[in-house]
Amino acid sequence: MVIIQKLHKLSVTIILLILISCSCTLKEAYDTIKFSDTQQVRDSINKLNYLFLKLQRSGYAKQNNYGFLDDTLYINEEKITAYTIDTAKVLEKYNANEKLEIYTIIRFLKKHDIINAGLDMSAGLWFYGYRVAAEDDFNDYRFLTVINNNSDSFAVSALNNIIENKDGLILCQPSSTAQ
Repeated sequence: MVIIQKLHKLSVTIILLILISCSCTLKEAYDTIKFSDTQQVRDSINKLNYLFLKLQRSGYAKQNNYGFLDDTLYINEEKITAYTIDTAKVLEKYNANEKLEIYTIIRFLKKHDIINAGLDMSAGLWFYGYRVAAEDDFNDYRFLTVINNNSDSFAVSALNNIIENKDGLILCQPSSTAQ
């Protein structure tokens, strides 16, 4: 009986060690930019940032944001599909080519685990949710942004803990969660 109890304690200990090891590995996975072509992702984000300069601010806080869920795009809370993009009120300042480019870039970013973004008004920068899962705790949330100059770099570091910088494509987490 004593041997069985010792084996049970040993197996519980081994299981706990495995679980701790897995959770550390998962945490580390959040802290790495994993693209086969970082430059293409960076260029796409830059292009989308440029296109979104025309976007009207909306909502109570007059902020801009987008999210992509399944095949539905939400820009400033307006639901947009491939069939309704031409008549989307939020995109009325854009020509047909720009609308298609916005939709195409956002679909491309989604394939690279970037499914939403918001404009931080104080920094004047778009922050893109990277590898976001519904069950993620706020501490696990990661953002991507692109810095093109020193003032962008300062704004990002003032608001966030910078985890990785790949040629100006910055992976960060909110500074309130910095370890």
